[in-house]
Amino acid sequence: MIPSRHRSLASLLLLGALLFAAVAGAQDDKWIRLASDADVIVAGECAAERSSWDDVAGIIVTTIEFQPRRFYKGELARTLTIKTLGGRVGDQSMAASHGASLASGEQVLLFLKRSEFGPYFVVAGGDEGKVQIEGLPDDAGGAPTMGTRAELNRLLNRGSATP
Repeated sequence: MIPSRHRSLASLLLLGALLFAAVAGAQDDKWIRLASDADVIVAGECAAERSSWDDVAGIIVTTIEFQPRRFYKGELARTLTIKTLGGRVGDQSMAASHGASLASGEQVLLFLKRSEFGPYFVVAGGDEGKVQIEGLPDDAGGAPTMGTRAELNRLLNRGSATP
């Protein structure tokens, strides 16, 4: 017979393991949903950003020049143009509550969709479609390459491309 305090501890450990598995499963479901919605999955660096007024919609948008290093879905390209809602123009700023914001020099993994409004991409899933990363390898002399599934899994789980 197991003493009750040991049964309680065992029950708590089992509950913790089940909750961890549920959270991990939910996280996996999020990545699967984002990956299926995305036209491009890419890791790289935001090279430049420029905010301006969209005169038609009357809102501030930011255009980002993105330097890809690794593609996990989609066709290789040297640069990508991404637009996000919000930014700062003069003394006025605007932010989208769940939108992704990108800044020059930032290393990120992005789930991107082609925009239906022009030749640029938007971040799929808003802020969920952006993952901060570090240590992205540059083994092709600056030219983007296709990444591996294992590397993508490391980025999603730890935010680092290095094992």
